[in-house]
Amino acid sequence: MRAFFVVPDLARARAFYDVLFQVPGQLKPGRLAYLVEGFKLDFYVLTPEQSAEFQLKPGPAQGCGLCLAYAGDLPALEQAGGCWLRPMGLTEWGAQVGHLQDPFGFRWELCRESEKTL
Repeated sequence: MRAFFVVPDLARARAFYDVLFQVPGQLKPGRLAYLVEGFKLDFYVLTPEQSAEFQLKPGPAQGCGLCLAYAGDLPALEQAGGCWLRPMGLTEWGAQVGHLQDPFGFRWELCRESEKTL
């Protein structure tokens, strides 16, 4: 499976997504690629012609988001440009879950096991 996103700036995207995914992305002309838990994520900068052809432009689709198991440094996400929509908190089933908006407006649900469940 693969997901793709259109962003306006690959350097800025890499600065954030390297922190979120905790692996360095592969940067190629017009594209930044990651492989996370067997799932391929591609970030593209499109030319005006490509935007018209594919009817895509940078920014989020309303109501969409991806869930990611995250064990990294939460403050580093904020320093890289992320904004908490729902701060990381304990759920009734014992996991910690939070919703983060990245610098491009995409929403990520981050999950981690609580120390209480370990």
